[in-house]
Amino acid sequence: MANKNTPFFRGANVVLKFYHDNRPVYIAAKNWDVEENATEAQDDVNGEDRSRLDKVTNFFSATVDIFQSDQEFMEAYMAAQAEDDAANLPKKQTAAIQIKHRDGTRAAYLLQEVKAGPIKVSNSSRQEAVMLNLKLRFRYWKPVKSI
Repeated sequence: MANKNTPFFRGANVVLKFYHDNRPVYIAAKNWDVEENATEAQDDVNGEDRSRLDKVTNFFSATVDIFQSDQEFMEAYMAAQAEDDAANLPKKQTAAIQIKHRDGTRAAYLLQEVKAGPIKVSNSSRQEAVMLNLKLRFRYWKPVKSI
């Protein structure tokens, strides 16, 4: 059971990592979110007074806003796109989320069978950092042992 006196963890306590072809690619994420894509089902059975409810998970998606300190991620993305364009087998892409709880415990999650989606590069002004907006879709979101 959670300790109600432990402060809530913040963005500084959470790290998102991306791996392309089993090689870590640095992501300086400003913000990101993960969302489940699911179909909600209802089955009406034999005149029962309420529908039986269910949910079928289709996949998960993530949106990440990345500060651009170099072109490492863009180059990995373009290499994956070149593989797609050549109809080659896609390179393995995974991601991981690690949370350092403020009571000293940790949690980690593996995002498996990741497919990088559309990207968007934006530059708002001379003073603002150039941002890369990335969309990811993945089939599985599983807890893993954290070190």
